[in-house]
Amino acid sequence: MTLDLDTLIAYARDYGQRSGKVAESEPGAPRSSAVRDATACIFFSTAAVECALNLAVCAPVLLVRDPTLRRYFGTILTKYARLSWFSRLALLREMCPTLGIMGTEEESLRRLFSLRNQLVHAAPDYQEALDPKAVFDWMESKGVSQCSVDEQSLPTTPVLDMGVNPRVVMDEARKGLQVAMNVVKKLQACTRGRGLLGRGRRERPAPNPRVQATASRVTALAGKRKGRAARSRA
Repeated sequence: MTLDLDTLIAYARDYGQRSGKVAESEPGAPRSSAVRDATACIFFSTAAVECALNLAVCAPVLLVRDPTLRRYFGTILTKYARLSWFSRLALLREMCPTLGIMGTEEESLRRLFSLRNQLVHAAPDYQEALDPKAVFDWMESKGVSQCSVDEQSLPTTPVLDMGVNPRVVMDEARKGLQVAMNVVKKLQACTRGRGLLGRGRRERPAPNPRVQATASRVTALAGKRKGRAARSRA
């Protein structure tokens, strides 16, 4: 199942507004609700950007007139050519120089997609944390006054830390939503108007002088033959 771009944008904005309201409300508000809505906002924001990227990359196939070629390239683009989001963005920047998604906007997108990947592909980090009880027992057995405490020798406990900071999720959702919506608008402008499709429909290659000269000679010869044929019939 896939959702259209307008639906993804609506979901991203809806969850973004809800997470913002809960985060800024009274201290007793359920923080888990804000984190949940912020997480959903990140998912739908990045989904909207990917949807707009895919539409922009695939749109020029509609300009292919031959139905067999159009079906061939359309199938390749929509089913088999699965590039990373950044590779698709690089392709569009090359084909549509006025796109203008770079600098801080590009960095914000990288952070947003990176956080999305961390949330979707949840995997722990291995860490060794100090165990307060074990440290206390160790220091008591050694005698604090009789030894210098060396951090490297303190007992630790292995921990698998999932490590996603709720505050980071909420902050990135708020910042990333606006960046994502701006990027979507630019991608839509690239797809329509004077972008990829607009350029294909409006701009025609400059006429080749040699082709024009040959066409003129062919037209002139055809006129002469038609004239001679008419005179012979008369």
